[in-house]
Amino acid sequence: MDKKIVLEDATVFIKQVTMEQYIKKEMPFDVGELWQYRVAKKLPDGLQIPFLGLCYFYSRPYEFHDDSALLKVKGIMAYDSSNDYELHELYQMRIYIDETNYYGRGMGARHAQDDNFHLFRVRGEEAPPDTKHLKLIIDRKDGDRVKVLSFEPTWETKTYNTLQERPPEYGFDPWESVFKIFHVVKYGNEEKLQELVLPKLRGDFPWGRIKHNYWESIHNGHFTYMEEYQGFEDVFKHTVVFCERDDSETDKITEQPITDIAEQNLYLIDTGEVWRLIEVGPVEELPR
Repeated sequence: MDKKIVLEDATVFIKQVTMEQYIKKEMPFDVGELWQYRVAKKLPDGLQIPFLGLCYFYSRPYEFHDDSALLKVKGIMAYDSSNDYELHELYQMRIYIDETNYYGRGMGARHAQDDNFHLFRVRGEEAPPDTKHLKLIIDRKDGDRVKVLSFEPTWETKTYNTLQERPPEYGFDPWESVFKIFHVVKYGNEEKLQELVLPKLRGDFPWGRIKHNYWESIHNGHFTYMEEYQGFEDVFKHTVVFCERDDSETDKITEQPITDIAEQNLYLIDTGEVWRLIEVGPVEELPR
């Protein structure tokens, strides 16, 4: 599922439409009331966690519903400027099946500091499991109607058991790809690094730019959405900021000042299946 919608001051990418027919059971407010925890406390320390894991494996922590489902529309809202927007202060989103059946507007969002986009999900509760079509209504916070999006999903059924890890809430998060790049560069795995680059660019990719000693320093960063870069549309630029910690005054890490010493830009696009690198900029040292 990939759908792009251009708004007045933002671009919305619909990445997933899902339907869930299970919910996680509510835990008691005081977990100590569960018999498993009472028994675990009487066991040696080394057996407590394995015992609780065994209990969880043979329990049914989820409730399953045949007559209702939870709909989720998930995506990315990228802004045209670098202002620190708050999605809930700009837009409201709701799920409808038709003109009369409204299934809620529970909207969640995730946003890393200094990124100019939000990951979001809109929930529609107690929807019929035979849903063939749905609408996502996007309104401004002041009530003005912005867009009405229609979907006719082709549902693919996936069944999970206790041994299987549930898919992440935002499996399309570009941050996950950046973390993979950091890991691959740190351990010098060139073969894995090539897999993260768009295949048609691997022959002329500036591999030398990504090999430097700054990776041994502290680093953080932020994303900037770009409508176009070097002939590619919808590029997400990740600026890696390399930092240096000053330990000359104190041995306490939490009290040591940190200085930004260099930056490097990584450019990624979403192929619809995975994020791929299309370019790595040169390292630029920062004035101190």
